[in-house]
Amino acid sequence: MTSTNQYLRASFSLGGGLLLAGLLVGGCAGEATGGPDDEQTLESSSEDLVSNPLTPVLSCMDRVATNTYKAHFGYTNSSARSVRVPIGALNFFVPLPKGQGQPIDFAPGNHPDVFTVSFSTRDGWDRLAWWLSGRRALATKNTPICAPPQCALNDDCDDDNPCTTDSCASGHCTNLPGSAGTTCAHANVCNAAGQCVECLSGAQCDDDNPCTSDLCSSGHCAHGSASGTISCGHGGTCSGGSCVPPACTTSDDCDDDNPCTADSCASSACSNPPGPAGVGCAHGNVCNASGACVQCLTATQCDDDNPCTTDACSSGSCSHGSAPSTTACGHGGLCNGAGACSP
Repeated sequence: MTSTNQYLRASFSLGGGLLLAGLLVGGCAGEATGGPDDEQTLESSSEDLVSNPLTPVLSCMDRVATNTYKAHFGYTNSSARSVRVPIGALNFFVPLPKGQGQPIDFAPGNHPDVFTVSFSTRDGWDRLAWWLSGRRALATKNTPICAPPQCALNDDCDDDNPCTTDSCASGHCTNLPGSAGTTCAHANVCNAAGQCVECLSGAQCDDDNPCTSDLCSSGHCAHGSASGTISCGHGGTCSGGSCVPPACTTSDDCDDDNPCTADSCASSACSNPPGPAGVGCAHGNVCNASGACVQCLTATQCDDDNPCTTDACSSGSCSHGSAPSTTACGHGGLCNGAGACSP
């Protein structure tokens, strides 16, 4: 340990932060430079310290090796404008050197992890302090160790949800909603909230039946009876949501434009009974036993490719709840109980 740091250690142990600042860089006010109108520059006067909006913050510490650590420092600025504090009497480290990568410009708000400083407890000095405008953030061997990073690559943040964008920044995952309209499971579409839904517009609810109206509400399709006089099939007209064909000579004359019905002609009269349930119809949907094109017949057909939701089918429509928080997802993650994956 240098004789300078030995002296600093003794001064440091007395807790004389401001006195120490003066001892370190007495008369350093000349290091401060004037800032723009929206920036305040703190020098070394007592008036500056009384109105000081800055607080240094120690977030956590990495254990690099035995007795060797890396401290994560940040700051809060409670004012509404940026503050400049040059390296010197009001912005320094103990032990020296005074400058160890800390900022000199401090934006408004809370900034908990801005820079790191490595230090060792092997040389007899067992702590590292950042003094900022008369306030101290202190790292020792007892400082809490930082949580391990969640990720190194974007792929590490995959939440198994095709409707979210997965990204890794500073070791932490984010899974924000992706682009609305992206195709997802069973020819459905992603909405703006990162969910896979049946529709975003009425056009996506077209059931290929000219005698029904097509509506989209809260991501679900609904079909009513088309209004007005609407022609269908081979010269027929719509009535009550179904096509009524004219007199016929062959089954082709009885086509009602509904893929979920069987078309037949007998004694010059058409009939259009429901066809087999499960036959595919518009937009990846299926026919039910009543001759209608619906979203599902079973819960399996409602799978939205999101392991953190439950899939259910009721009255031909899919619904999705939240899977238990113990459900595995992504790359070793768990569902959060609210329908999303926490990698």
